[in-house]
Amino acid sequence: MTTYAIAHTVPDDCDYLTAGKRYRVEYPWNAWSFVTIDDEGDKIICSWRGCASLNGGDWTRIEIEGDDE
Repeated sequence: MTTYAIAHTVPDDCDYLTAGKRYRVEYPWNAWSFVTIDDEGDKIICSWRGCASLNGGDWTRIEIEGDDE
């Protein structure tokens, strides 16, 4: 099973994330956050709720069974 994070809205001044894009969760950082790869190819740590990269916005978590993308 592969876990993804989706930000439905992204701040206007954020050029490293795309609204609506599926970001693969590389691994959980702790119970509240995760590591993913942004649009520039950098690893970033994001919070599921109240994420600083989203100006306090939340990520939606989806899990896809059998997806090895």
